Amino acid sequence: DNPDEDLTPPAYVAQTAQLTLASDVIEGQPVQIIVAQWQVDENQQMRDNSPCYASINDDYLTTYRNEAYGIFDPQLRQCQVRFVMPDYKPSGTYSLNFVKMIDQALNETGVYFTDPGHTLRQEDAVVDELPQQIELITSNPDLQAPELDLNAIQISAQPTNPSEPNGETEVTLTFNVRDDISGYRRADYYLRDPQGISHYFYQADELHAVFSTGDVTAWKNHTKTIILPVGSPPGRWGLSEMTVYDRAGNFIGHDFTEVVHFVVTDGTEILDSDADGLPDAWERANNLNPADPADALIDGDSDGLTSLQEYQAGTNPARQDSDNDGLIDGAEIAEGFDPLDSNSFPSWMMPSRGGWRVILQQR
Repeated sequence: DNPDEDLTPPAYVAQTAQLTLASDVIEGQPVQIIVAQWQVDENQQMRDNSPCYASINDDYLTTYRNEAYGIFDPQLRQCQVRFVMPDYKPSGTYSLNFVKMIDQALNETGVYFTDPGHTLRQEDAVVDELPQQIELITSNPDLQAPELDLNAIQISAQPTNPSEPNGETEVTLTFNVRDDISGYRRADYYLRDPQGISHYFYQADELHAVFSTGDVTAWKNHTKTIILPVGSPPGRWGLSEMTVYDRAGNFIGHDFTEVVHFVVTDGTEILDSDADGLPDAWERANNLNPADPADALIDGDSDGLTSLQEYQAGTNPARQDSDNDGLIDGAEIAEGFDPLDSNSFPSWMMPSRGGWRVILQQR
């Protein structure tokens, strides 16, 4: 029995929401601040850390909502959330569409001032109250989504324990992004496993910084390495979706289903990442590239056999004559002999001291 039990969520006090403009200096640059405030009716105590949340939207459907957590003033019984609005943010009318309050017992209430167009959570409600609005004017608005170089996406995978693979796999994604004004902020992406289940990951540079560093208009390489856990489904995985965002909230999504693949192994199957018929381990052992299907068709030792034919025959792709019987592998196979048996050779050849000699037969 807990006499301090709190089952009552905090409540929004009707008609108290407001938006105002302020100014500040962040990271050495002047910025405007949109301040959202509203009164809260809480019977005990609000949560200490980030008890208040709000989201505002601009006039552009192509930009993501602006969202932030804020503080609660117990004397005024008021939530306050500050939105940092640098000059790269779009000019226009911003509307307070949603607020949320969380108390110390983790009871929470969400309030929509406009119908969100989706099913509400049990703790949320739409109030009969027009959303507060405010006009923002900026000098260098960024209205263009960042650009992802679709020809420079690379993904690789290596088991963390190659000698005894168990599904735990290091996966590295690299890609290039550039932007026009505000700079790249984040990429969300999904990896689809062989069972068709998508797994969410993200990559971010200076996620909480307001301003990007360097030349944001130049292509910049980004890398994200994650570890898939033990027991990850073995087989062919794929990069199925990727969305990149800039700091102004512009974003663009791409669908890569069945385009960018990598392989996870648990030791029960032979890995062939590039699907060229050559196992990855065999390619690495013979200085070939497991990610390049073209190397299956090369004849690295000029013996008349491609890499794939060498693998299928069991011969050495770096030696013309694998069994050292004096006849190159390709010719021996063409004559119907075993390129791995030094005693298997045509009748017109016979060994001699220091090498081989050809016996010419008169017809």
